[in-house]
Amino acid sequence: MNTVTVLVVAISLFMIANAAHKGHGKCLPGDKHKESPSAEKSMAACKSYKDASCCTSDFTKQLATSPIKKVGKFSWTPCNNTLSPKCEAFMVMVECFYRCSHNTYFWKNPDYPSAIMKAPVCASFCNGWFDACKDDLTCAKNWIADFNKTETGVNTCKKPCKNFSDYFTNGKDLCESMWGTSFVYKETDCLQMNFTSPNPNDDLVKRLSEKPESGALTMHASVKFLIHAFSLLLIANAAIGHEIGQRCLPGNNHKKYASAEENLVACKAYKNNSCCTSDFTRQLVPSPIKSIYNFSWTPCNNTLSARCEKFLVLIECFYRCSPDAIYWENPDFPSAIKKAPICASFCDEWYDACRYDLTCGRNWLTDFNFSADGVNTCKQPCRNFSDYFTDGKDLCEGKWGQTFVYKENDVDCLKMNITSPNQNEEVVKKRLSDKDA
Repeated sequence: MNTVTVLVVAISLFMIANAAHKGHGKCLPGDKHKESPSAEKSMAACKSYKDASCCTSDFTKQLATSPIKKVGKFSWTPCNNTLSPKCEAFMVMVECFYRCSHNTYFWKNPDYPSAIMKAPVCASFCNGWFDACKDDLTCAKNWIADFNKTETGVNTCKKPCKNFSDYFTNGKDLCESMWGTSFVYKETDCLQMNFTSPNPNDDLVKRLSEKPESGALTMHASVKFLIHAFSLLLIANAAIGHEIGQRCLPGNNHKKYASAEENLVACKAYKNNSCCTSDFTRQLVPSPIKSIYNFSWTPCNNTLSARCEKFLVLIECFYRCSPDAIYWENPDFPSAIKKAPICASFCDEWYDACRYDLTCGRNWLTDFNFSADGVNTCKQPCRNFSDYFTDGKDLCEGKWGQTFVYKENDVDCLKMNITSPNQNEEVVKKRLSDKDA
């Protein structure tokens, strides 16, 4: 395949995938949804989704006649009660969103693809839901995990029947607990459950696809196909003869393209070809560093030792500034990286430098409490790094989730402490040749 053909195919795939990424081209996988959204003119419920629905009209019939006892084989009333009309109305809106909205694909759960994860629901909806249901009966806080279930999916109580208000403290607790990790409570940039056409959530998905979440290494879930298309773009780019590392990870944690930054005050190894701005690097000096934007490195109200802080800065510089990071772009969270090979010697030295410093989270992506604006606080006790991580391998492969893998013998691995010219280009070339093989 010649260079022009590769580029044309790659761009075509990228455009198709990008349309899907915006939440219009696909439904969640599994038999609860259609393969792709289409018009449903005979919906008995969930009519807001009729122009582009991921559920069938037939499915909605069971949501149209009150009182609703169950959906499929899953009981909404395991306490042998009926839900109040107010409570039932909110349950129907949530069910309609999950089953019928094409926007759910944007929050596809990477571990359970037919489910959603951390979809932002408006605080006003959550509060109204709690107020509507607080006097109704249930016997579970988490409706995914807290029931007895038969092999055919019929759910029964394994805890006592109590009011919703006994299981949930408020609207936030209800939204963030009842369906596991499906939803998060948000004041702004949130999903509307009760709307009439046009769908306001299409605009939300479009905005969020261009805006990463707060925090060092996270981003909203995306379409895996986009990464395949983007890989072809990278290969085509290399074939045309462009410099390796020209494009940066997506999202506002990075520039769109790498370029020279002569005034970097930290991360200076990347000054000739940087994905971060000089302005960003100012928060990495002087020491001690307390936080990067709203994300705290010191939630135990401590200061990191100078040795430990140095390693965290090197990691942050690689993620934020290196144009090589994109070659390990995470298919589920495109502004993050996944399984980038990091040299064992670096990991071991990092562990040795930080082992006596304090932290309260093993996985810094998931093990903190996060506020709506991304400020992280402890939800586990403050202990030494050595109490949360056993060695350098555990630290490199645990602290930032799946971001890095530990490479024995320092072979084919990324170097964090580099000088110009970039010593990681050979590792990138090998990555590209392996993907093209």
